[in-house]
Amino acid sequence: MEHQVGITHLRDTLGIAVQHVANHDEPIVIRRYRRTDVVMVPLWEWRWLKRMEHAIRAGGIDVSAVLREIEESGETWLADITPSR
Repeated sequence: MEHQVGITHLRDTLGIAVQHVANHDEPIVIRRYRRTDVVMVPLWEWRWLKRMEHAIRAGGIDVSAVLREIEESGETWLADITPSR
């Protein structure tokens, strides 16, 4: 489960947000000007995701079947990602 919070509110409550992420292992999606480009996740999860990304890029993990399954299912969440820059 993820939580969404506005950037102004996050500035005021950063310490509480950090504690929430650390204690509950739940990400917080940070919204700025109606965009949700950033997610605060536990450090262990970010490190794990970076290792997985490296393995995929190095060819150690084949994700073609997963990508094909997403494409066949008609899910569009990957297409909905808009870079902030």
